[in-house]
Amino acid sequence: MKKLLLILLFLPMIFSCGVSEEEKEELKEQLKLELREEFESKKNDNKSPEQFDYSFRPNAKISKSSSDVDYEGSIVLQLTWIDKNGENLALFTKKRIKIWVYHYAFPNGSPKLLRKVRDNELNCEFDMSLNFMNKTIGTTDLDRDNYGELTFAYEQGCRSDISSLGMKLLMIENGDKYIIRGYQKLVLGDNTAEHGTKIIDPSFYNGPSSFLKHASNVWDKNEGRYY
Repeated sequence: MKKLLLILLFLPMIFSCGVSEEEKEELKEQLKLELREEFESKKNDNKSPEQFDYSFRPNAKISKSSSDVDYEGSIVLQLTWIDKNGENLALFTKKRIKIWVYHYAFPNGSPKLLRKVRDNELNCEFDMSLNFMNKTIGTTDLDRDNYGELTFAYEQGCRSDISSLGMKLLMIENGDKYIIRGYQKLVLGDNTAEHGTKIIDPSFYNGPSSFLKHASNVWDKNEGRYY
């Protein structure tokens, strides 16, 4: 604002000096830019939070980061998006035999934990597996309510041979959780050694039908474990 006032104050003096027409045009364009920026700034200052554009935007850059929130373990992956809750941050973390997923939103700039998921594989004397399945992880707005849905899956198990691993797939929306549990399909060469299982939690039947359709598709595309 101070810069704009200085330009307006000295503009007549500048134009009265030996200034070329080209330089005058450049000054005029600069003044227009300053006025436009000042107008947009004042317009946004007068907006209430609900007037901002909080339509769902996946993978949007946000002003917050993992340093602004609490979490356990080491970060494996993180996702950001914008929706009706404002800025959103999902952290996928791991520490030895434990994993966590945190969904934070930042209404009014302060972190709010909407959902925390944790799991573990305890007392394993053989080969322990507990891993996020990166190809399953993403955000959507299937019901178009401008609240983003976070989908992810992970595999877990304790094995002493080649056998199926357990698998869980979750969808999270605004604190609500939907889950599918089961076992992966085991494929040895060209042969299916073990058929997978898929158990749909009743939570899916209380949500939009598009959620279950999407989750089932993600499961089917990623349930195979190949050797």
